[in-house]
Amino acid sequence: MSSVHRASEAEIGPLVALAHALGFSAYDRAALKATRDRPGGLLLSTGPESLLVAEVLAPEAELHLIGVAPAFRGRGLATSLLLACQFEARAQGAERLLLEVASRNTPALVLYQRQGFTVVGRRRGYYRDGDDALLMSLSLG
Repeated sequence: MSSVHRASEAEIGPLVALAHALGFSAYDRAALKATRDRPGGLLLSTGPESLLVAEVLAPEAELHLIGVAPAFRGRGLATSLLLACQFEARAQGAERLLLEVASRNTPALVLYQRQGFTVVGRRRGYYRDGDDALLMSLSLG
């Protein structure tokens, strides 16, 4: 495993496979490549076992996806990705990082709360299974 880095062209295929394995089928090769190539787009990884997709539109940044392959969970990869995202977003002029997460996704909520995110809103019944989406924010100042 390597450190967090911006994903290369060669890594996009394995990251698409990971996104799909984690249930994020909307993230195909074109979507990840577009994110990687777009100004403000962040496609971060530690290798084929993790990815983070975010977008910086200063003064805000939005986290779209963070995922770690099940065999690699519990090793701090998600925390490393999230810290790198905060650093990159701040460097591009973002003052806050936003995300939405399912209210029953306890592991993600723990991760985000440990990083200092706070709940700033709720979208009731947002997900197909009826779960609410929690809107969370982190000041990058």
